[in-house]
Amino acid sequence: SGVPELVEDGVTGLLAESGNAQDLARCLERLLNDKPLGTALTIKARLRVEQEFDIQKESLKLYGAIAS
Repeated sequence: SGVPELVEDGVTGLLAESGNAQDLARCLERLLNDKPLGTALTIKARLRVEQEFDIQKESLKLYGAIAS
């Protein structure tokens, strides 16, 4: 999955322990009760995607791997 490359807990999102519904509920409640946190996470996540997951850059990497 792409989660480790994109989500940094508390920076670009909130991570819940896999299979732990209570932990997921905790994360969702935190977002519902802290609007500035949600806004900050959204902005930082979008910046990370724009900087690190650019389709042109990724296409060139793939082309380089195939061509060599």
